[in-house]
Amino acid sequence: MAEEKSQVRISGNQLAQLGNQERVKLEEINRKVQAFQDFRAELQMAIDSLAELGKNKKGEKMLVSLGAGVYAEASIEKTDEAIFSIAGNVFKSKKSEGIAKILKNKIASINKTLEKTAQDQQKAWSRLNQIEQIMEAGRRHMQQQAKKSAQS
Repeated sequence: MAEEKSQVRISGNQLAQLGNQERVKLEEINRKVQAFQDFRAELQMAIDSLAELGKNKKGEKMLVSLGAGVYAEASIEKTDEAIFSIAGNVFKSKKSEGIAKILKNKIASINKTLEKTAQDQQKAWSRLNQIEQIMEAGRRHMQQQAKKSAQS
């Protein structure tokens, strides 16, 4: 059986619209990547802070960040455990090593998601480049046609 070849005609405006859609997708992917990277950095900071906490002695004074550049001086009674949020406003006290393990698992999960997202990002870049190449070829063709019309 012979293969049928079909042609699809797309106007310049439709190509431009497709290009804009791909740019929007790419911007959304980039925002997603940034959010994951920010969260990963926050998780790593928490792991580092737990390690620093463990280096202190019971009752030793330290500065505790309250956010926005505000700190409080506090004495820590338990340097080998912390309280973490399980979900929403549900908190649990746990040994620092256990919390660090949970945070490292979250980082590993984020890294896997970022790998997939990087593939999506590459695909969007590729589609956008293809669309731009097609549009450029169309422009060149139209310029050549205009030159031929002007010469005759």
